[in-house]
Amino acid sequence: MSIVRVVVPFKQGKRRFHLLKGRPWSVVEHLMLAALASASATAKDLEERSLLPRQVVIEALLRLMHSGWVQISQTNEGIIFHSTSSGKDASLNEELPSVQKPIARPMNLIIDQVAGGVYRRREIPLFERHILQAQLKNEQAVWIESREIESADHVKSVVSTLFDEDERFVSMEETGDRLVDRFGVAVVRDGKIEAFPARAPDRLRTIILAAAKQAEAKPSAAFSVPKEATIVQASEARSISFGSEDLVLGGKEHEELLKKTIRRCRHDLIIHSTFLAYARYEAIKPLLQKAVERGVKVHILWGKSDEKHEVSSTRLAAAQMQDDLDGSLLGESVKVHQYSTNSHAKIIVADDGAPNSHFAVLGSCNWLYSGFQSFEASARIRDPKLCAEIVDQIAEMSCSDGHWTSLTSQLARLAQQIRSQNVPPSGRAEGSLILGYQHAEFVRAACRTAKKRIVVTSHRIGPPARNAVMIPVMAAAKNSGVNVQVYFGQASEKGDGTKAADLTMEAKDVGVRISPVFEPKVHAKILAWDDDFLVISSQNWLSADPGEGNLRREIGLYLRAPGIARRAIDKFKFECGAS
Repeated sequence: MSIVRVVVPFKQGKRRFHLLKGRPWSVVEHLMLAALASASATAKDLEERSLLPRQVVIEALLRLMHSGWVQISQTNEGIIFHSTSSGKDASLNEELPSVQKPIARPMNLIIDQVAGGVYRRREIPLFERHILQAQLKNEQAVWIESREIESADHVKSVVSTLFDEDERFVSMEETGDRLVDRFGVAVVRDGKIEAFPARAPDRLRTIILAAAKQAEAKPSAAFSVPKEATIVQASEARSISFGSEDLVLGGKEHEELLKKTIRRCRHDLIIHSTFLAYARYEAIKPLLQKAVERGVKVHILWGKSDEKHEVSSTRLAAAQMQDDLDGSLLGESVKVHQYSTNSHAKIIVADDGAPNSHFAVLGSCNWLYSGFQSFEASARIRDPKLCAEIVDQIAEMSCSDGHWTSLTSQLARLAQQIRSQNVPPSGRAEGSLILGYQHAEFVRAACRTAKKRIVVTSHRIGPPARNAVMIPVMAAAKNSGVNVQVYFGQASEKGDGTKAADLTMEAKDVGVRISPVFEPKVHAKILAWDDDFLVISSQNWLSADPGEGNLRREIGLYLRAPGIARRAIDKFKFECGAS
């Protein structure tokens, strides 16, 4: 029998959380109350009219009675349920008033320093290094080295891990104890992990087993995690509701969508635009004024500057916008955040006029910088789970220097709210979010599976194009006979135009066509293959390589649906006059 103890590094500390305790009201309970507000009824009446199991009806009535909204009376026909006057008032709301109790409590925060998983304190005993070293002195043990964590869902993991089913996250206080180094032990017995939390990510389990195997073959005091073991794979596509009308293609469609979104929202509006221009803010300021009058809270975030060696024009625009807001009636409801998210993503999240109907738009458009003259490509996401994932990513991006801000808590709460919304019937589409270096997987997938054609559009072309995209697609054209068409708007840097010309000639030799498009300018970032496979992203396929250092540097969306790629390609070629 082989037993190896693998030591895993953790960070541990306490944070104070604010939450709502108690189960929120369900749609069924709201409908029951509305029915009783119209007419008194017996439990049997409600059971027959709703076609719900008797136990569900009784539990709903008991909760409504406990809140003081429903009362009972005894008659010859049996027990009759009535709505009270306060119950009738409550039934008229879009959502039943919350009866959840607000509480605050300190909670232990534990994060493993290998895969970034979040755990509850009782799930694993943790020790200081010197104590564990003494305990394992005579044991076969190996210590996994800690690494810089680039977690895919740190904020989401904190919220989903630390709270019970009847608890709803409100916020985490920004100040708290410094996270300290602690260590936990996984026992590996004959190649199987024991005495370790079940919620540990698969990546961490794989690393633990590799560390144990190394210790068996060659005893060592430390195990350095292989770089490839820490890479987060793109999530599997799942069925979503998505139609061709959810593709947003062309500058005019983007401008119309932005204005329509601001006009319709009543609760939340979040805009992440890589760059900001004060003139674009001025253009939508009247719409923002009306949105604020309806009660909308607006958050504007930005990613990075377009100037490398001078004071950031975007940072100056952000400051100028906030100064103007502070001097107007918009100041308390519209916030232009003054720190960079270090992301090139372009995102809108808003409600569609109701608190339980949110959507996201993700793609190539700099919403508060663009003049909407270029060809853009974005996708509107109505699926609650996928929309919540996008809000999760914005929450991660809202952390300033790795620390939660008040906005981080607000976004975490919004993601939780959206995730609980009713999922519409799934269509024939599949979709998944793509982060950073995961984009490379989809280039490989296109080259591996395309049967007829591959089309790539990119704002810029530069040196990264060769290894990231061109070598794979040229191999696909040469080996599989796939028709490959590549379009770009401009060279990335001075001198890249000559390099692009050289690459164009090289590609032509294997039947791949690289074409510049100047009118309208191409700003869309599209990877499409055959008729049904489409990736819409913020990543310039021909000039950017996000690498592994910033998972949210670029964010894209993979879609598979009948004819969706064909529609995007046809619209692009029509508007840009491309052949």
